[in-house]
Amino acid sequence: MALTTYAELQTAIITELDRTGNTEFTTAVPDFVNRCEAKINRKLRLREMETLAYATYSAGTVALADRLLALPSGYVEMIMPLRAKVSTADDTTYTELKYVDPGKISMYYGTAGTADDLRYTLRDQIEFASPVSSDHLIMMHFIKGWDLATDSTNWLLTNYPDVYLYGSLMEASVFIVDDQRAVGWLALFKDAMNDLQELSERGRDDAELDVSELAGMSNRGSWNIITG
Repeated sequence: MALTTYAELQTAIITELDRTGNTEFTTAVPDFVNRCEAKINRKLRLREMETLAYATYSAGTVALADRLLALPSGYVEMIMPLRAKVSTADDTTYTELKYVDPGKISMYYGTAGTADDLRYTLRDQIEFASPVSSDHLIMMHFIKGWDLATDSTNWLLTNYPDVYLYGSLMEASVFIVDDQRAVGWLALFKDAMNDLQELSERGRDDAELDVSELAGMSNRGSWNIITG
């Protein structure tokens, strides 16, 4: 059975637990997937979850309403500090903004500034300490959570469907009550999550091997572009 879409995942869960025709169970299946996905989004930090988004911080007053900017859809965690540039500028140079702890942001409230001295904090929205005198384009590099119910499919389900399946079966075991297979599904889910995180981190380490390191390896005779 193919397992690359939200609908196919739900069918696989029902089939695995032999609950076809059980309306009460099939109605609850989306909840199992949702709870599984919530755990995935909390625990996994993969390169495939990293996303860039842009928003305009418009020129305004010192009023709080003018100093707030909504977080991007699917936001889970910011990876890098925000960057900004004047929206009308032709160049692509962004200035890194200064992050401030939420409890200290009020210390920096002030008059209109520029990206060079603009500070911000993160709550349920982005709050800037000062307004800007001209519109600024804000670059956000963040972790975006997966949402199968909205997107129908995603990279994780397409490439590693066992993560979703084992996690959803584990959640379903709570509904079934006293299913002896729950311990096995939990172990399989944890193993799949750990394997995937390790794979992602290993790939990230490989990508950070720069040209100078490769050159050094070649000079030592320990690396060859043909033989590896």
